[in-house]
Amino acid sequence: QYHVQDGYGIKLLQKSGFPVAIFSGGDSEDLRERIKVLGIDHAYIGNENKLIALEDFKKKTGFKESEMAFIGDE
Repeated sequence: QYHVQDGYGIKLLQKSGFPVAIFSGGDSEDLRERIKVLGIDHAYIGNENKLIALEDFKKKTGFKESEMAFIGDE
């Protein structure tokens, strides 16, 4: 389940120029729709190995982990 304030926070980050990525072991139509509606450019879903996804994200964007913020739901 998603909360409107989460989406609002993501949009504020994007508006401020921060790229947003999602790393989720889950995959559902609801999640895919939420990613689309929020305009999240970097989405890694349906893979439990998030470290591989993180390495791919760093390679594609050039970001270092020290330049990132992580927020989790569990």
